[in-house]
Amino acid sequence: MKKMNNWRMDSAKNSAWPRMAIMVIGIIALVIVSWLGWNYFSSSQNQSLLVQNCSSINRESYGVNPVIFEELPSPPACFYTVVDAFRSGDFLNPFFFDKTYYLQPEFFPLFEREGLAAWKYPSAGVWGAVGYGAHPSSLSFSLLPGQRIRTRLFIFSSMGIRTYQGMRIAPFFPNPVDEAHVTISILGKAGNGFIVGPNFPKFSSMWVQPVDIEIRAAENIPPETLRARLVVKSPESATDEQGIEKYGSNYFPATAYVGERSPAEITITILPEK
Repeated sequence: MKKMNNWRMDSAKNSAWPRMAIMVIGIIALVIVSWLGWNYFSSSQNQSLLVQNCSSINRESYGVNPVIFEELPSPPACFYTVVDAFRSGDFLNPFFFDKTYYLQPEFFPLFEREGLAAWKYPSAGVWGAVGYGAHPSSLSFSLLPGQRIRTRLFIFSSMGIRTYQGMRIAPFFPNPVDEAHVTISILGKAGNGFIVGPNFPKFSSMWVQPVDIEIRAAENIPPETLRARLVVKSPESATDEQGIEKYGSNYFPATAYVGERSPAEITITILPEK
């Protein structure tokens, strides 16, 4: 009799496990379906808002020959929606933007309002040899002592530039003492030398180059606010030689005629240690 009772108890336990497993699977499935329903099937209002706010590039109203843009990749859909979020600070990841974004002149502020004039009303007496800018031109970060961060900006030829410009990027601290508290490293070729291409009479696929930067705060430093500039300097000789060999008289060091200039500045706030 005891054996029979034990058998019934074991059978009850064995049959309970499948039921419990089915119940758990059912709960998980319900959660997944609910999540999908909330985020996809029941959010038609959110989807319609996204579609309504989707703003893409339309160059038909520019009044310029479309051949100007023929060397550029096709711009992504909803281009302005993403780019405007980046400009306003609602979207903060500069590494998201590949060539399909940053090679478009519309990626840069004021192109339609000011830069487009170089193509709509070209001046026969102006030959753009040297000129550049950076986007963003102002960067701000908050770091704890010992913390580091990586970021990216985009160096571009000024509108109407016809040449290939060789340059390198170097940090400069107006207050030399700050250099002991924060290290700014220019990563990759940008610290030694690279070439930015022309955008006139049409945009080349080299007219913008991304520059990656690492900022590191020293250990055991007090709370403070530091400022640094990113300065364009002449490239190393190897880049100059490459530019002259490949582009001949259409190559210039970016410092020719204008000297060293700073297209961007960085503000670093050191936070108190927790």
